[in-house]
Amino acid sequence: MKMESTVINADAKRADRGQLFALIIALAFLAVAGFLIYEGHETAGTVLGTVDIAGLTSVFISGSVIKRNERQERGQQLRAAQSPRR
Repeated sequence: MKMESTVINADAKRADRGQLFALIIALAFLAVAGFLIYEGHETAGTVLGTVDIAGLTSVFISGSVIKRNERQERGQQLRAAQSPRR
């Protein structure tokens, strides 16, 4: 049980770190996109900003779907393990 707890805590820390780095990268891209727009490169800035936001959105949505599926599978495994065997 202790090892499972350690693994879960390490996974949570890794996920938090990943989200922090994703935020930093996204803000950097948005800053560059804003700078491009400010400097008169509206098309390039708009495309970069749009791709940045669309990419982040798809990553977070797919991540939440994967996590939900993992939780459902784990729940099914636990229910199967708890069901009385005949």
